[in-house]
Amino acid sequence: MSSSAAGPLRRSSRLREKNSAPNLAVLLVEGSDEEISSEPPTKRRRKNNTSKPLPRNVSAPLKSASARGKRKSLSKLPDMPLDILYEVFAHLHPYDLLHLARTTKAFRALLMSRSSITLWRQSIATVPDLPECPPDLTEPAYTNLLFDSHCHFCVKARVMTVMWTCRLRCCKPCLRDNFAELIDVFLAVGPKPIKPGAMLPAEQINNRLFFPKSKVRELLKCIAECDEDVTKLKALEEQRIQLMTDQERVCGICLLPFLELDHANGVQNAELLEDWQAKQNHKRALEKLDLRVRRQTQILARLSELGYREDLEYMTVELFDRFVEHPSVKQPKELTDRIWNNIKEPMLVFAQTARSERLMRERAAEYINRLRVIKHTVSDYLSLHPLWENIPSVADFSRYTPIFRTLMDRERDVFFKEVDLPSEVVKLALNDVVRRWRRDMQWRLYTMIPDAACPEETERLIKRSAESGTLDDRTTESILMALLRATTWFRCTQCDCLLDYPRVQAHQCLKTGPAINMDPKTDADDRANAYNLVLKEFPWNYSEDGIFFDMDARAAAQKVVRAYGLDPDATEGFDMDLDSPRFACGECSKDGYVCVMPWRVAVAHLCMPNHKDKDVKVTLLNDDDRANIIESESDWTSSYFRDTYKLWGHNVDIPEEEDDWALHPDAETALGVPAGARNYLERLLSTPIEH
Repeated sequence: MSSSAAGPLRRSSRLREKNSAPNLAVLLVEGSDEEISSEPPTKRRRKNNTSKPLPRNVSAPLKSASARGKRKSLSKLPDMPLDILYEVFAHLHPYDLLHLARTTKAFRALLMSRSSITLWRQSIATVPDLPECPPDLTEPAYTNLLFDSHCHFCVKARVMTVMWTCRLRCCKPCLRDNFAELIDVFLAVGPKPIKPGAMLPAEQINNRLFFPKSKVRELLKCIAECDEDVTKLKALEEQRIQLMTDQERVCGICLLPFLELDHANGVQNAELLEDWQAKQNHKRALEKLDLRVRRQTQILARLSELGYREDLEYMTVELFDRFVEHPSVKQPKELTDRIWNNIKEPMLVFAQTARSERLMRERAAEYINRLRVIKHTVSDYLSLHPLWENIPSVADFSRYTPIFRTLMDRERDVFFKEVDLPSEVVKLALNDVVRRWRRDMQWRLYTMIPDAACPEETERLIKRSAESGTLDDRTTESILMALLRATTWFRCTQCDCLLDYPRVQAHQCLKTGPAINMDPKTDADDRANAYNLVLKEFPWNYSEDGIFFDMDARAAAQKVVRAYGLDPDATEGFDMDLDSPRFACGECSKDGYVCVMPWRVAVAHLCMPNHKDKDVKVTLLNDDDRANIIESESDWTSSYFRDTYKLWGHNVDIPEEEDDWALHPDAETALGVPAGARNYLERLLSTPIEH
């Protein structure tokens, strides 16, 4: 009976064959072309120890334990009976089996032989929901494609995107070097009556088709052999297309997987593999999420044992998000004692932050309660008013209206409940509050204007009202006229913006305040923290030093108003807006260009450092030039419409005024009016410019 019929050789027989014959399987798999030799390799000569012997009275040094012990190795593992090895290997994951085949030549010869195909199939079958191996791939190549995330060209690690149709993993640099696009294929083939795209395997990436250059070169070689014979070209086309659609299994694992690709089934297999990969990614994401949640719970438990339970239970949503995104927390790993010792210090720092925030909130609890009550009371009333109307915010109500200011100033140990009042009652009460607030705000702004900028009559009215303790209607009207004057300008101390009335009451910088103080000491710190936590904004000019009256801007505005031909002391900003005048700066108009701007821009322009303390000439453009410039500005302003004009409203592509948006009260300029100067060719203007 022959050895093949009797089953595998005994261990002694296999050892004799191993020592007497070359390993053909290794040579075939590795594709070696070297000549096979039956002579055993030359043994390495042993070097004699030529060191001098030690004296008798000197003892030899003891060898270390590792030197005395015999080195452990798995080199004898392939010599075990095959049935035992196969029984063990069948329980391995395919990727582990692939790693094992790469450890030694003996394992490679054993696992890459055709007799091991059943072993590979059993191992692949252990992977849940994994599609069967495509007919154009061998099981080891299939395993390598699925689980080994390296580039098949440069062996770069962590290439997660798989080109399923081409059966490849390819990094971005190698994609440019080893793949060609469809247009390149057509250019390479030239004007021939064939369809080269259908004759090649392709991969779609970002809506672009890529073809392996090796297959393109092979196709070009076949086309060249046809020698421009149309009949041969058509036959080649049919053959290649049939090659792409027939199911032919690649027999050699060292061949490229798309050498004889089953195109139709290959695409179908690619879709199955893509679905499987998507499911695996989702499953892995859920596993990571579960690990992260368990790690979070374990860290919270450890911190609670250290005395931070109450602080962690009352974490805000923002602080908990910071905890979840902490580098030591979001890792998908189980928390061990060793890991906890490594991350304990930063976690204690975070826990102390949670404690500080809890204590800060407890100190500001009364003010938080009162601001929430005020917000609940006035929110419906504020929603009834248009966005552009000058009315107080919730923060302004809390500070600048008597009824709510009394609520805020009550003793610290008093808490209030939210009460739902009839809307009509709230509306009537708040209408009167808003009127008083407007008067109060106008008065505050008016007191910032120096005496030299106020008419004598207004001064007498203010003095008489101050003596009587009330502001009559005539005095209020005089104050409003002084604020609306074209020469009344305030400057923001934070952003250095020039502000006229009423924009100054809606300016965003004046609604800001100090940041949250995590170590509050005073009642003012607690009140400021409450504004940050509940409203995220402060009452207008909370620090009381956010703006000041700008005398330089007043002088610049007087020059612009005189250039327009009006009296600076009797001209309001609305008067300057009627005809939309345009002015030219004599200092900046040079080299054949004229610097043109609206009147508010001209005021800010004259206050620039390079114009300060200079007698800069301002020229009013005539009606023809003004009309031509305004017409040209329409296209210019539309390009930066949303950047220049602050809008409130819905985010739509083509907004309609009043329906979808409203101009913000803090808008830099009016609709259709540029927010900056622009140069025009001097030859296009007929107005003589003063320099």
